[in-house]
Amino acid sequence: SQQNAEEIFRSLGRGVVILEQEEQLFSYMKSYGAMHKAKLVTAFSQFPFEKMTGNCIEVYDWSCGQGMASFVLLEYLRDHNIQLPINRFTLIEPSEIALKRASLHVKHFDPEVQIKTILKDMDSLSSTDVCCINECLTLHLFSNILDVEAFSMQHLINVIKQSFDG
Repeated sequence: SQQNAEEIFRSLGRGVVILEQEEQLFSYMKSYGAMHKAKLVTAFSQFPFEKMTGNCIEVYDWSCGQGMASFVLLEYLRDHNIQLPINRFTLIEPSEIALKRASLHVKHFDPEVQIKTILKDMDSLSSTDVCCINECLTLHLFSNILDVEAFSMQHLINVIKQSFDG
């Protein structure tokens, strides 16, 4: 019903609450998906993918939601015929239902890629959660998380500094 759709949309808290129901996943994508995709494509169009050389690349999608940054990245690479040896996606998200959906979305684009999921919010993360594959280049995706004030930015910075070189 129309009333139910409006209630579900309001339950999204302008896109910053932890989603708990499948209907919220659908409503979020319907309400915010096109805008997020446009921002991601614009960012990816400015990124120097040609400089990412090496045997493997590991992608970290921080507070990934339904994995939009990851699957838009894979779609962008495919559509622009850019070959990157992505070895693993690490998807970090406090919503279990959204994290499962993110994993499905990434697998849709690349059924062979390794996926590591971390069911935690940013403040609960430690450097041991996000260990990287040392010989791989690391690409960090922060799609719509850095402007959310619901976590400690300093904690996130410390986790990244302790976990990654470069």
